[in-house]
Amino acid sequence: MIQWLSDEAIIAIFRDAYQILSTMNIKKFIRDLLPKSDQAEIAQKASVFLFFRIGALVLGYVFTLVVIHYFGSVVYSMVALAFTVFVILAIMGKLGFDITLTRLVASGKEDKDEVSGFLGRSSALSFLATTLL
Repeated sequence: MIQWLSDEAIIAIFRDAYQILSTMNIKKFIRDLLPKSDQAEIAQKASVFLFFRIGALVLGYVFTLVVIHYFGSVVYSMVALAFTVFVILAIMGKLGFDITLTRLVASGKEDKDEVSGFLGRSSALSFLATTLL
């Protein structure tokens, strides 16, 4: 039988976690961890990524509202199913090359020409697999 925590215990856990986190100076920790030029580059790239990510979420929500408003929930369910099938086929079409390339480049052991050749071959194979699916 599962023993659930009482409300007071949960509140105490969150209060303790808040006290621990509030005493930590996370900004100072990050500042000491990275050189100043790296901090600026990371902050810039993270903000651009966040901007586009939020924009994509907003556009996806607007798309959902427009499709439901003009075409109804039955059509939206077909659109959602089609997107789901498309994403599953795209994942299968990658054949794991994206993960392999990330690992290969991160290791730094491979020659640039060899990685470039692997990228070209993997792209061609992925395209072929996606076309056949």
